[in-house]
Amino acid sequence: MTTYGLPYFFEDTSGLPTGPTDFLDIYDRPPFLRVTTSHPPSLKGRPTLETSRDGRTLKIFELGSNGIGFRRNREEGTPSAVVTVDSPSGLSGTVKLYGGQAVPLEKWLKKASTFGSTLLRQFRGTDGLYYQWRFRTQDNHEWACVQLQTNIVVAHYDVRSPAKPVYRTSGNVLTIYENCVHMSVEILASLVVMRHLQAFSKQ
Repeated sequence: MTTYGLPYFFEDTSGLPTGPTDFLDIYDRPPFLRVTTSHPPSLKGRPTLETSRDGRTLKIFELGSNGIGFRRNREEGTPSAVVTVDSPSGLSGTVKLYGGQAVPLEKWLKKASTFGSTLLRQFRGTDGLYYQWRFRTQDNHEWACVQLQTNIVVAHYDVRSPAKPVYRTSGNVLTIYENCVHMSVEILASLVVMRHLQAFSKQ
């Protein structure tokens, strides 16, 4: 893979906590990540945040470059991650990575401590390392993902300032540093869950 010495800046096209949305690197480097969402049959046609109270399935696809020749309406194929959220209370649901077995969300994305914040959680990556999401505690980022073995921020999600104009995207950006871009799917899947928890913690 070609390296550029730059982080990957994935623009979040919709900014919705539970999708659907696309994440596009501003330098058009793969992977191009797509999050799709589906609801129970009775809720189709109502893609609002409230529908996830009754369950929501999100799929994350790695689609390669978004450059010339890419058809945005093509069939996505097999998802790299499938996240099913059954309710906004706690982490009732499952995650399936790379076609493997479904794992309960509470087992995969664990609280840092028993009585700690629900918005401070960590997971073991498929690379064997541990990653922790922190909400508004690290360098003014909305979300920061820290690799626990090194205590280094490897990714962060930043929300557009209300003073910044909106163009074709939400203005929200997921930044992943080059040394961890191989973890993009797992970082995004865990971020989706964390943002889901945060959205409903304000209800």
